[in-house]
Amino acid sequence: MVVISSAKPTKLALQFIFDEKVYATLIATGEKKLEVEYLLDLVDNILLTVTDVQREEHEFEFRHPGSTFKSPSSTLKKISCELQMDQGDEVNIEKTVVAIVNLLSSYSLDAKLVLSLAALATEFGDFWRLRKDLTHKSSLPKEFCLSMAILKFESGYLVEPKKQPVVDELNNLIMLILEVTKSISELEKLRNNYTSANVPGLLPTIQKHVYGTIASIVACAAQIAFLKTNEGQTQNLSQWTEYLASVHEDLEKHRRICEQQKQIEVYWKLVSILRNPYHESSHEVVDILKMLISTENDPHLLHINDGSTTVDDDFVIKLVNQGVSIDVLSKKDVLLLISSLDISNVDIKNLQKIYEGIKGYKHYKMVWIPVVEQWTPERLDLFIQLRDQMPWYTVQMFSSPVAGIKFIKEEWHFNGQPVVVLLNQQGEVENPNALPLIRLRGMDAFPFAKAAEDAIRNLDNWLHLVANHIHLSMQSWIEKEKYIFFYGGTDQHWIKKLQGYIKSIDLGKFLNDGEDEGNNTIESVEVGESEIRFWTNIESLQFIKEDDETRRVLQRLISNKTENGWAVLVKGSTVIISDQSSKISRALKKLVIKLQSEEENNFHEENFETIFKEYHKQVAGMFSHSCQINIPSSAANIIPKNMKCLECGQVMETFISFRWQQKFDHQHTKFICRLCQDQTKEF
Repeated sequence: MVVISSAKPTKLALQFIFDEKVYATLIATGEKKLEVEYLLDLVDNILLTVTDVQREEHEFEFRHPGSTFKSPSSTLKKISCELQMDQGDEVNIEKTVVAIVNLLSSYSLDAKLVLSLAALATEFGDFWRLRKDLTHKSSLPKEFCLSMAILKFESGYLVEPKKQPVVDELNNLIMLILEVTKSISELEKLRNNYTSANVPGLLPTIQKHVYGTIASIVACAAQIAFLKTNEGQTQNLSQWTEYLASVHEDLEKHRRICEQQKQIEVYWKLVSILRNPYHESSHEVVDILKMLISTENDPHLLHINDGSTTVDDDFVIKLVNQGVSIDVLSKKDVLLLISSLDISNVDIKNLQKIYEGIKGYKHYKMVWIPVVEQWTPERLDLFIQLRDQMPWYTVQMFSSPVAGIKFIKEEWHFNGQPVVVLLNQQGEVENPNALPLIRLRGMDAFPFAKAAEDAIRNLDNWLHLVANHIHLSMQSWIEKEKYIFFYGGTDQHWIKKLQGYIKSIDLGKFLNDGEDEGNNTIESVEVGESEIRFWTNIESLQFIKEDDETRRVLQRLISNKTENGWAVLVKGSTVIISDQSSKISRALKKLVIKLQSEEENNFHEENFETIFKEYHKQVAGMFSHSCQINIPSSAANIIPKNMKCLECGQVMETFISFRWQQKFDHQHTKFICRLCQDQTKEF
């Protein structure tokens, strides 16, 4: 067993690294180019292994550098020579740092540091590998391993157990150096790519910390040299650990400031480009998406559904495939589905039809951006379930960047409810929300441009767009101009009573209404609150329709959705009356009593529509009327600053309310007329 020297640790003075005259000599940008990110990945792979960092059971996949990467092996050898210090004398950290900095004068700040750390990782990697070969079962002959160890490390190829704390301290410091190096690399990327991130004082801070971190690398190299030879002096690494801990904290503070500045810059750049289609700089859709979802740290964010995803016990997504580069969307028209995890099966099925429909158009693609504030195992499970239903591209576990989510919310009015933004190949917004068109018309509205919306705006008979799916005969009833009652609510007693009133009315007793054979009855359809497609169609139509009369009808419908009872009378596709249960049922009851009290056809001089309107007006006059308009959060971009009561014309008060439905919160803006409180109970 080799005896390890018990030489006392040397206390190193750190004062020299705070000398501004020294670290200010570091050149901020260099002539020689180096793919810093790739080299840092390789260093990361080595150090995570040699420092015995606990890895997950599935282990990290090897991050192989790109084909353009060329190893700076000759430079690393030169740095290693500088790190091979004579242990007979006291280690001169400052002298060695200056030598390394001069050697790397043609490289950028982050490249100087990453190259220095790479040289250290190579040295430590050799030491770790031979130690492992000697202390564990190896496929190599023991004689070979011993010979290599003696030639390379002289007598220090084994470490006594009592010296293991020295190795542990070294491991901890090296991992801290790695974290500091990553922070500096990230800061340099921000400083070089974003003007706003280059805040005053940042460059001197980076210069100082690069210099100090290289000094800590030299100290680690001296400690490794001691462990190899058991000669010379051990290093007091605790002071370096304490120093680098404060450095890392300072760098993280600067990184947060720079990241905030970057997000502000990206946000206003997005606003400038998308508000001005003829922006002086040429962009395409990929440029917009890269800013929107921030692909800098992971260029392969897209996933195409092929069933290759599993979730392990440690809340980690494992992808059999490597993900897809966002560049696949280059020169494409993109339908961008943006939603929380609260997206209905009805919307997914509608979008599946669109996906199938656009397959014949190679320049159209669909992408889902799931906006989740904080990922949890439960939300991840739900995400996987939803993604498995979507055959189009999905952004994997999107952690919303501040700029992207701010832009989506403020410019595209996203508030949790799904939107589908259509971007053309030049990154211009063709439609800020095509989902209403998709819900109402499907592929008939393709390519979801303004012309399709104008066609719906100019359509007087819009009822078939929202109600055709409810009953097989609906289209026929509308074409025959039949009277139809749509009704619903939570009061089943009232619903049964309403159904009885409707069945009691014989249209043959009214002028012209019963002339066609078999047309003497009023059709009726119950619409439950759970009839998602009907209500989403109503809300979608509200996005598109601009005339006041139609909007009032739609607003009444949406507001009555959660009432005890509501009903709408239409003739063909023309809405005649829409109101709450109390007034509708009283008017019908009054009409039925009148019909039953007369022996002959007492309404031949008037049609059903006219007389029912009159009775409804009479009943409404008996009420101290109530007016409440609920606008769902999905229509947030069309909420007016104020709204007048539909009954008395007074400006109503505005309230924000939240409602619980299934698993999700729904926000509504509620307008209430305080002058109109319904105090009358239905009998």
